Amino acid sequence: MSDRFERSTNWSERTGARYWWHRLPGMKFTPSVYSDLTDAEWEIIRDWYDETDRTGHIGECVVPLISLLHGIVLGNGASRIVQLGTCSGYSALLIGFMLRRMNATHGLFTLEIGPHLCELSGRWLARAALNDFVKVAELNSLDPAAPARALDYLGRRPEIVIIDSSHEYGATLREIEVWYSTLE
Repeated sequence: MSDRFERSTNWSERTGARYWWHRLPGMKFTPSVYSDLTDAEWEIIRDWYDETDRTGHIGECVVPLISLLHGIVLGNGASRIVQLGTCSGYSALLIGFMLRRMNATHGLFTLEIGPHLCELSGRWLARAALNDFVKVAELNSLDPAAPARALDYLGRRPEIVIIDSSHEYGATLREIEVWYSTLE
């Protein structure tokens, strides 16, 4: 068991590029997106980091972005979210924990085009018992069927669409065109 307010501070000693935020001056604290987790949830995130470090499946959103999402989701009770780009499942796990706290089943529909990444994310979501809250779909965010699949899973229009997929300018503009009209 760890002190929830010291959970990620030891990551300032890790050298990988993904730990840059933890090495910044003044970041000797645990952000609330981590300190709010139960011990069991924190163990999953810690183990997820260890596995993805070992396997090289690195591609999570950065601490400032997930912290912003933490405030938006919990601060507004946002319970219908679409995420374009799942990668290894980091943000899907953390958003799933938020949704479980709000008892918001079918709250996150997340898309990923890589079957291996869908399997990896799905395995971690199952381990975290988040299958009632998060759906990973092997689907391109620009597929014309994608918005209808998201609406079907969520039951209503999404309140938030997180664009974190290819990071290419043209693709991002097309995603905005496709997904903007789905928002509530």
